[in-house]
Amino acid sequence: MAAELIIVHWLRKKAREGRAREDGDRIIFFVPLPARLLMASGVSVLIFMDLLASSVSDVPRWQQIALLPIIFFLLWHWPGSIVLDSAGISKRNFLGVRRMIPWHDVRTFDLAARKQQAYIGKGSGLRMAFTAFHVDLQRFVEEIRRRAPGVNFTSDL
Repeated sequence: MAAELIIVHWLRKKAREGRAREDGDRIIFFVPLPARLLMASGVSVLIFMDLLASSVSDVPRWQQIALLPIIFFLLWHWPGSIVLDSAGISKRNFLGVRRMIPWHDVRTFDLAARKQQAYIGKGSGLRMAFTAFHVDLQRFVEEIRRRAPGVNFTSDL
């Protein structure tokens, strides 16, 4: 357990040290490579376990299928890069699904500074998470305040 806490602490530290990248009018808040590699290795182990279970004849079929929703869940909630541009805020998961909130639809911004996280909300209930593994939280907060001045901003500070 202590080793996992040390690794998570190290990955969060790497994210705090990182800076967002700029590409024209786009600002990209990415997840550093070590965190992506750790998640990829965890998903790879689950996929390997599922393939191994399917090759063993005495493993019940329901146990083979039980890992698939877990793998899908992890890939769906993969911490993809968050992009701010002139159109709004977008995030793409590992499966390629891109969610976008135009600036005029941004309604709420909840900052959990102690956890190094933020949540952006749309009027329809769609929320997007800026996790502790994304880089440059301070710049993210500044950009949201600048680009969406009418947003309902809450903080735990």
